Amino acid sequence: MTLIVSALSLGILSAQTCTETLQTAQRNFDDGLLEEIPSLIADCMQEGFTREEKANAFKLLIQTYIYNEDILSADETMLEFLNDFPSYPISSSDPKEFVELYNTYDTDPIFQIEVRGGFVMSMPVITENHSTRSLLTDPEEYYMGPGFLGEVNINKDIRGNFSLSGGVSFLYASMGYWSEPYDFTVLEGTLYDTFLGLPLSVIYDHLIIPKLAIQGIVGVEPALLLKHKMDFIRTDNKREQPYTDNPILTSNHHLLDIRPFIRAGAKLNIGRDFIAASVGFKTGTISTLKEESVYADDDFPDKNLYLEDQRLNNHFSFSISYIRPVYNPQKRTAQ
Repeated sequence: MTLIVSALSLGILSAQTCTETLQTAQRNFDDGLLEEIPSLIADCMQEGFTREEKANAFKLLIQTYIYNEDILSADETMLEFLNDFPSYPISSSDPKEFVELYNTYDTDPIFQIEVRGGFVMSMPVITENHSTRSLLTDPEEYYMGPGFLGEVNINKDIRGNFSLSGGVSFLYASMGYWSEPYDFTVLEGTLYDTFLGLPLSVIYDHLIIPKLAIQGIVGVEPALLLKHKMDFIRTDNKREQPYTDNPILTSNHHLLDIRPFIRAGAKLNIGRDFIAASVGFKTGTISTLKEESVYADDDFPDKNLYLEDQRLNNHFSFSISYIRPVYNPQKRTAQ
């Protein structure tokens, strides 16, 4: 217990000492005693300052070197500052000399890494019905099913409020199915699709209040079908037990789809990074089913009383993104 109290006391004492050291360095600067300032605060720059104190210490050092006409050391210290505080916002209280040197550096992020995840609801658009019997006597319904998405993007500012984005996506989607092929039979099932995509988009950010922007995203995604699976349960009054089947029918489908998408949401600055939330809609443009595969397998429709329909895949999404800017501050070249 004594050791814990001693350790806490030393930590508090160390923090107080560095705070007092910064105050002493500031008084020396105000009195024109510049020579000892770098060595005075050197130990606390490594450990001891709070984040705010460390930023103020950097600014004090930079001013000291500028007044001593040591421009090389001022530039080196500014670069250290920008590496530690890459998203530092200049304020009206910052010293003029510090701001002037800061403005000689390119401080914009070179790109942003976005990790996005969320929930998906899928609903097909049927472009052509197929049935083992007459479509008039064989009613069927599709209904929304849940899924999830994951995505990693690289975003790059291009001009003004616009940026380009490209990445890799994974989508697991499902939708429900119901039909009544005969008066004594009900067929229920779930269709599962797994996709790998390459989303490409243009992003527009519009700041509405400090640190909060609204976003609009428009793009297109080439998507590769990795797997198409069905789970069927057929119940009728001629069987004691329901009939089930779980076919994988990926080979019956076009593997490539081109999907336009649109999203809207908001992006919040949280220090160096951002959190964004958006709702979106994505639609397919290529009918999923190969025409020649509809009646290729006589055994499948006989067993399941089902033929696949031509459809387009639609997906509604809600997602959360974590965005980390990547910086590489550089001295601007003289024009």
